[in-house]
Amino acid sequence: MADHDSCLVSKLSHYVNLSAADKQLLANIEKTEQDFAADELLYRSGDKIRNLYVVKTGWLIGYSHLPEGGRHITRFYHAGDILGLSTLAFSRFSTDVRAVNKAVLCPFPKSAFEKIFLQSPRLAALLFTLTSREQIILTDRLRATSSLKPSGRLAYLFLNTPDRLRITNSSMTITMNMPLTQQDLGDALGLTNVTVSRTLRAMEAKNLIKRGAGKLTLADEERLIDLCDYENRHQHLDTSWFPSS
Repeated sequence: MADHDSCLVSKLSHYVNLSAADKQLLANIEKTEQDFAADELLYRSGDKIRNLYVVKTGWLIGYSHLPEGGRHITRFYHAGDILGLSTLAFSRFSTDVRAVNKAVLCPFPKSAFEKIFLQSPRLAALLFTLTSREQIILTDRLRATSSLKPSGRLAYLFLNTPDRLRITNSSMTITMNMPLTQQDLGDALGLTNVTVSRTLRAMEAKNLIKRGAGKLTLADEERLIDLCDYENRHQHLDTSWFPSS
């Protein structure tokens, strides 16, 4: 697989210079591709972990079912993400994962990490750091959903998503595809469909966002940032402590 075909190489190269050996290690876990249809279930919570997956294209959601019904979306996955990386400590998946739209994934066994940890401590440090960062991002979203008004919650999600996507798509502008439904947005942010619909209309009326043809535009990023005190966690990482290549 050529470097330009690998979303994982593209994502990791944003933070460190990867050696030819590093790229080969990553290519080994992207050898096989598997297509998933929109709304197709990849795995359920409690399923035995047989493979992890590199996302090549598409959007996916990780979610848990609530005791009183409904679901809580815990994570969105995009190109370059590794599904299951946060569950390495366990033998079974902790959430359901479903494709939002058509997706292409590269399945690989958990044992593939053995070579990465043995042969490239620098690459292992980067994967560890990315997993640690996800905990901070999860804390940011928890803060948004527990303390902000609906407009602030939506602003956080609308700002965080393109910042994540830009790591593997540097040409991305303030307009992005938006395959998420109002139900998806509500399940991720603790809002009802009615509240999401009303808040989106209000944000459009205030020229904060624009919607149409399955796309969403951040019409006023500065005001959106003010709504949720947003901080971009994706652009930079402290790699000063990483082992030398």
